[in-house]
Amino acid sequence: MQVDDTGNLPVNGTVDIATGAEVTLAAGTDIDTVSTITNDVKVVNGTTPLTETTVGLGATVNSDSQDVSLESSYNWFIKNTGTTSSDQDITLKVEISPDNTTWLEDTGTVITVPFDTAKMITITNFLQYVRFVITGGAAETTVISCFQAQH
Repeated sequence: MQVDDTGNLPVNGTVDIATGAEVTLAAGTDIDTVSTITNDVKVVNGTTPLTETTVGLGATVNSDSQDVSLESSYNWFIKNTGTTSSDQDITLKVEISPDNTTWLEDTGTVITVPFDTAKMITITNFLQYVRFVITGGAAETTVISCFQAQH
């Protein structure tokens, strides 16, 4: 890509740049804020992307549901912050829903997240809404989660 004699990049509309392409700017070139981004990663929960939840002894806790109808992919970061013993291990299942009321298990697979461990849960099935359901172990623990989606 070349800049004109005034140091400006002659762009009107959008420009496709290949992955890994190099863009060189002259020293002192101003870079304005980009107002439209395609294929961005949306971090839900605004400026606090990590959500902390206490999970009690054998308790069942539902995450907030997420509308994924406009997303091409999505996942969760889940961290079990327990540090004491395997009594703090948790299990979770992913559930999907067409109406945010009627829920069904995504695959029926139970995912174990041992104490002091983090996992990334990637989901490939789509209905309009998704959430996960945590079941606590034999001791209380805290779970940190972060939902991310790409559209």
